Amino acid sequence: MIINHLVLTALSIALANDYESLDLRHIGVLYTAEIQIGSDETEIEVIVDTGSADLWVIDSDAAVCELSYDEIEANSFSSASAKFMDKIAPPSQELLDGLSEFGFALDGEISQYLADKSGRVSKREENQQDFNINRDEPVCEQFGSFDSSSSDTFQSNNSAFGIAYLDGTTANGTWVRDTVRIGDFAISQQSFALVNITDNYMGILGLGPATQQTTNSNPIAANRFTYDGVVDSLRSQGFINSASFSVYLSPDEDNEHDEFSDGEILFGAIDRAKIDGPFRLFPYVNPYKPVYPDQYTSYVTVSTIAVSSSDETLIIERRPRLALIDTGATFSYLPTYPLIRLAFSIHGGFEYVSQLGLFVIRTSSLSVARNKVIEFKFGEDVVIQSPVSDHLLDVSGLFTDGQQYSALTVRESLDGLSILGDTFIKSAYLFFDNENSQLGIGQINVTDDEDIEVVGDFTIERDPAYSSTWSSDLPHETPTRALSTASGGGLGTGINTATSRASSRSTSGSTSRTSSTSGSASGTSSGASSATQNDETSTDLGAPAASLSATPCLFAILLLML
Repeated sequence: MIINHLVLTALSIALANDYESLDLRHIGVLYTAEIQIGSDETEIEVIVDTGSADLWVIDSDAAVCELSYDEIEANSFSSASAKFMDKIAPPSQELLDGLSEFGFALDGEISQYLADKSGRVSKREENQQDFNINRDEPVCEQFGSFDSSSSDTFQSNNSAFGIAYLDGTTANGTWVRDTVRIGDFAISQQSFALVNITDNYMGILGLGPATQQTTNSNPIAANRFTYDGVVDSLRSQGFINSASFSVYLSPDEDNEHDEFSDGEILFGAIDRAKIDGPFRLFPYVNPYKPVYPDQYTSYVTVSTIAVSSSDETLIIERRPRLALIDTGATFSYLPTYPLIRLAFSIHGGFEYVSQLGLFVIRTSSLSVARNKVIEFKFGEDVVIQSPVSDHLLDVSGLFTDGQQYSALTVRESLDGLSILGDTFIKSAYLFFDNENSQLGIGQINVTDDEDIEVVGDFTIERDPAYSSTWSSDLPHETPTRALSTASGGGLGTGINTATSRASSRSTSGSTSRTSSTSGSASGTSSGASSATQNDETSTDLGAPAASLSATPCLFAILLLML
């Protein structure tokens, strides 16, 4: 029997009838939040990441705490940047063929003005306003760090934590437990990692499903397990009715860059006032089931992608694709030909700069194109309209000719999967239901109004295509020159037509987190519930693409700081 809607209830504990909000701050290309740790309630700023599932913070004794951002950039970050640039995959043969087919230049006139091979220059752009931090102050004085000796409730497990990211950045430390405060909720004995060696400048708050935790990352390890992460602990300790939360990111032009006013997370609730139009549920899909049969994260099926202007809509992808919805990803990632068609439908004058792995264009050429909208269709009912302007990054500081340049913040995915990061999420309202392994998604409504509903008090309908998830059995696409154009229906009426509509508002997709851990995160193992998707198909791909939380983040921050 197919259930057409789901009423979210909490059966194992009494209804808490409560929720908590966590305000977000937009720093350049990242979204951060402030939490408190320990009996002394030390305030620490962390990157919010729905694509990973562990919380780690920087130890006050870590060497990085003594450095300012400029010093980190000149030392650790310069080498990290170089490592990242070296990690950018050379253009695939498919990409080379597609660039030629669509008439794009490869490392042409624009590329000759690139400052140097590392992509760094000595002076940042004076007009860069988004990265609002003090460059001369030690980073831990700005973002916080944790001194375990100041907390009466601190306990160490004396077991090692370690994680390495594809860009060469790492975080190593020890698994510990202490009180973690999320707003007014004080989680007792929360497991997290205290990191004393890292080349990042801020910790990470992983909010993904427990199956994505580093303790569960090795599929052949006999002792792998899950523990109660922050969201699970809020549920198990009775603060919220379900291991779930919603995310609202304010578009840049609609906030005044006040600290922690750039969006919010609601734990255990949604804000109906922030949703415009249909809001539907879609199942988490596991693309790596043969290797990781129990690992679900926020991959959902995108059925169609199009680019619309005031005159027409061009469908750039009709084949259903899996996409990871990840607040920790500063860029988005699409398979080769959808990426090429996306760039072409925005502007044919882009040049592919292989040293950056990005499509770049002179900003003056985008006066019309920046008003276009990328439309992502999910299932049958939901179309997210994402302004092209949200997917453009000022990279003028990387070039030496004094011209203004913009890059399309979408990279090539080599494994057929997509990743939709913050540039997409700014246009969507999201409800991450980790307890039932599903995602609620709808178009964002930018407003200061509130209409908050607690889990257990509302119903979200499943999309009619809920059980028709992505399949690996679809035929491989062939190079497609034509971009489908039609009129009359728009994406909202079906994937076979498109129409003009007024705009209202992944290195590769296999850029997987490589992590290793030893010891245990907590004294006892406990698993977060996950639902099995009946109609899911799987691939024979190797390792999971878990998180981009720090993979492109250092490079993106370097771009903004120049």
